[in-house]
Amino acid sequence: MPPDNLSGKDIYLKECAVCHGVEGEGNERGYPIRFPVESYAEAVTRRGRSGNPEFAIPMPAYSKAQISDEKLKEIWEYLRSFPKPQSGKELYQTYCANCHGANGRGGFSGENVIRETDDYREAIREGSHRYDFLNRKKYMPSYAVAEISGEQIALLRRYAQELRRSQTPNPLPPFPDNHGGDEDEDEDEDEDEDEDD
Repeated sequence: MPPDNLSGKDIYLKECAVCHGVEGEGNERGYPIRFPVESYAEAVTRRGRSGNPEFAIPMPAYSKAQISDEKLKEIWEYLRSFPKPQSGKELYQTYCANCHGANGRGGFSGENVIRETDDYREAIREGSHRYDFLNRKKYMPSYAVAEISGEQIALLRRYAQELRRSQTPNPLPPFPDNHGGDEDEDEDEDEDEDEDD
């Protein structure tokens, strides 16, 4: 049990970094976990996780006696203190690869995200089974514009295009530009909401 005088960052470095990297960047023992969805991350931390064939060591559960809610919030703050991802690859590795695999072909969730691309924007904005945190086949968090902008959704789609083309003997044509998220779409939605108010 971590001593009470340790900060959230200290607890992270002591308990979590060996599998998730000193800065949450991930390694061969665990996923990247920067910019966590806090409700989901808390559920995984409290209940642990096993059965993932990608990693030999299961994630242990941590009770509130081991890591208090206050310290857990400090851990999330630490994991959100790094520069936000900018490129399509960085965005994908941060927000998508944990569930959909590094190659985009499904990963632990089984949901291929380089084959089906037209609904990127809808999937990212709305999520799926939003509070069914332990259902790895169905759960997906939703992300607001402040977390992933329309422009960044477009970058994600372009990176998915690169993945698809790199893995296809006869590359498929590029994605059309009218699907999956543009900054203007998000801005239009915000304007519509203001008018409704």
